[in-house]
Amino acid sequence: MPAKEVFEIRGYELRLCQTPAEALRVAASMWFDIIISDSGMPETDGYELLARLLAQDSRFAASRKLV
Repeated sequence: MPAKEVFEIRGYELRLCQTPAEALRVAASMWFDIIISDSGMPETDGYELLARLLAQDSRFAASRKLV
């Protein structure tokens, strides 16, 4: 079963992004309880995305729920 279905069955709302740039735009306009990212994306890796999220919004720095 795809991870998306596992989360949805348990009642979570998901926002899937196709690129790191899209994820940054979405994160700038919404708050998330948890962010899950692939560590090996074509444009950048998940670690760089995490660094950009932290730089973009200080609220992410207080969160330990970035995976």
